Amino acid sequence: MADDYLPSGPLDGAVTLMASQHDPATGRWRRRRVSINEVAAFILAGQAARDAAQDAALAAEIRARGAADAAEALARSDTATALSAEVQARRTADAAEAKARGDADTAQAARAAALEAKPEEAAAFTASAKLPALTALLPVTLTLTGLVPARAGDVLRAGERVVVAPAAALPAGLNIAAAFVSADGVVSVQLTTGLTLAAGAAPIGWNITALR
Repeated sequence: MADDYLPSGPLDGAVTLMASQHDPATGRWRRRRVSINEVAAFILAGQAARDAAQDAALAAEIRARGAADAAEALARSDTATALSAEVQARRTADAAEAKARGDADTAQAARAAALEAKPEEAAAFTASAKLPALTALLPVTLTLTGLVPARAGDVLRAGERVVVAPAAALPAGLNIAAAFVSADGVVSVQLTTGLTLAAGAAPIGWNITALR
């Protein structure tokens, strides 16, 4: 309204002031008399405007803080929900794993019980063969064929576990290193010795036991 005020008497409601006021129409400054009440009203209006602007800014800040708090609360709620879901998923997975372990243990126990209830079966066979010539420290394989089963119709299958023992004493220094079913109805016996031995003159008997 005015740039300066010059009092023309005591500052009360009846006294007037000289005010410089810019005239936008002419672009000039002019002086006019204004009352102290008019000046006070102008100052109060300016203060009210500033107060209103401050109140609006404060309200906007409060609304922004409220929105941020609401968003944070929602995020915490979502996090809590996700955490609860994760915990539940872990519990479900743990329960499934425990059940799987329980099923595996039950199956293992069932297999063990079945094996205990079913004793190992032994099938007996006999054969005869001459001992081959042996050279000291060199292994030799004796092949047994024409196996005679103790139970009619029984046949040895390749890969079966067998135990082979001679029906008579072997020459001193001769050892059975291993025995296995190399083909259906054929048993291979690996022999070792620390001596040089001539081939056997007569066949000897062999007892073969298959463990099934």
